[in-house]
Amino acid sequence: MAETITIDQALCLNGRYKEMHCQRCRDHCPANCIDENWQIQSKLCNHCGVCVAVCPAEAIAALSYSNRELEHRAAENPSLFACKKQSRESSWPCLGFLESRLLFALVYKGSTLIVDDRACGQCNPAVHMQLTNAIANANRMLTFCNKNVIQSGDKAAYIKVRGKAISRRGFFSEMFSAALETIREVTFPTGATIERLERQKWIATYLSAMPAIRLPENSKVFFNMSISDACQACGLCAKLCSSKAITVIDLTSELEIYHQPVQCTGCHVCVTHCPVQAIAIGAANQLGKHRVIQAKLPRCSSCDQLFQPVDNQRICLECMLKNRLQTGGC
Repeated sequence: MAETITIDQALCLNGRYKEMHCQRCRDHCPANCIDENWQIQSKLCNHCGVCVAVCPAEAIAALSYSNRELEHRAAENPSLFACKKQSRESSWPCLGFLESRLLFALVYKGSTLIVDDRACGQCNPAVHMQLTNAIANANRMLTFCNKNVIQSGDKAAYIKVRGKAISRRGFFSEMFSAALETIREVTFPTGATIERLERQKWIATYLSAMPAIRLPENSKVFFNMSISDACQACGLCAKLCSSKAITVIDLTSELEIYHQPVQCTGCHVCVTHCPVQAIAIGAANQLGKHRVIQAKLPRCSSCDQLFQPVDNQRICLECMLKNRLQTGGC
């Protein structure tokens, strides 16, 4: 059978940065099917999509977890999120791909969201536990923001949506009456393609344009960046941030660094690579682009870039090293 889920090593943080030791997919995989070489053991994988939900680099591509399906569901109101075994209109093999930030963003934009997880506890308890936590975390933030909460569990049965769902009894009858390979053929239809679900794009689309959004203390869902006075204004953090959550603004005589929690995936690439360990990532209690640090700095007499001087130094560290290499100094 063809592969139904794969890790793109070119996007994986461990493949891109030798100092990174990201373990999120392995730590959260309920089937323990991801080995130490970041290869998915297809015979063990149950295609739950949890790895899709937790990968900060969106490096995991899977069959039938498509952006088109997410866009289609998000456009409906109310929006029903159910697996293929629960709803005949769904193409999702499982709801493990849902995470708190995405759920929060979908509701905050104005949708009424129903997650039909009534059969999940018996189908895959480990996935159901993660899904339940994701819904609870999203609902805590939504309640704090005076928004409608996500309906799930037995409440999902009383909300009318377009299309007919399969009953819980019908779900288990269908699941256990056929062989595993037959179920896979139903779950992964011929012609479906493996693709990356761009969660971050949808989160940013629905939340970036919003005014500042306050969140409850210690929500631990969105991420915030803090920078200490040790910062040397090298700008490496912004250069490495693939989600563009960090921006550096040169104001002639000073430098400002801004952070946007909506776009931050909490990957810790900036933390790991900061040459002076000046960066920390914690829980965000407000969404909206904000200034993290402002520093009045001199300009390098060689390259004209702002830099953090040491003593009476007049050129930046990069130019100093470059000059040493050119002159043969050590």
